[in-house]
Amino acid sequence: MRDIDLMIIGGKALLLDSKNTCLDRAAVAINDGDIIAVGHSEQIAKQYRAKKNHHCPGFSDYARLRQLSHARSDDLLPRHR
Repeated sequence: MRDIDLMIIGGKALLLDSKNTCLDRAAVAINDGDIIAVGHSEQIAKQYRAKKNHHCPGFSDYARLRQLSHARSDDLLPRHR
């Protein structure tokens, strides 16, 4: 299990992929300002342990993630390393 800074759990997450996939009961794992994983809550919770969990029923998008993490929006976009 990997330690991370923040996990946002619950609600729906709209993925900005070619199909505009919408996940129910989603979780977003964030570490050092990077979104490192998005998936179903059960799957993400098995892989990551967060210092801070935020339960967010409803709809999550990048604007909401920016507000929750207190980071610049470009810091939340996945980086190619």
